[in-house]
This record gives sequence, C-alpha cells and structure tokens, in this order.
Amino acid sequence: MFKERIQIDSFSDSAEPIGEAQSIDSAVFGDGSGSSLIGFMGELDAYHVYCVEPAGVREQYEGEELRQYRVMRDVFVTWALLPGSPS
Repeated sequence: MFKERIQIDSFSDSAEPIGEAQSIDSAVFGDGSGSSLIGFMGELDAYHVYCVEPAGVREQYEGEELRQYRVMRDVFVTWALLPGSPS
C-alpha cells in the first residue's frame, strides 16, 4: 500500500476570479461523502484507491496584470495495485 501527497490547483482569471476559483475548489472538495475527489474510494484501472483525504489548502491572488486567484489544495491518496496487475 502506498500514500502519496498530491496538489490540485483551481484558478481563475475571469472578471470575478475569487468566487470562480473557490467554486471550482468546492467541486473538488465536495462534502466528503465520496461524491467528489475528497472521500473517494474505489478502483481505477489497475489501482485500488483506499481513500483521498484533505492535507491542506492555500489561497493566492496574483494581482496587477495577471489578476489570477488560485486555490491550492493538497490531498493524501492511499492506494495499491490490484492483484494480478503489472507492477
């Protein structure tokens, strides 16, 4: 079994970058029931995902000419190869 830390960035450079980036992040985070990335468990190709759990979140605004708002969410993914899968 393996545990990896992964960063997921949600960003927007629209006229309302803060609200849009936070809406995208909300879809990633979900309610923790497994209907989104956080809380997911199941099989993907040759892998069994035991859990995806939140590890941290940061927000950053890049003003001036870029006008981008970014939500950077870290998650831990615990997974293993399914039996019989090539290693």
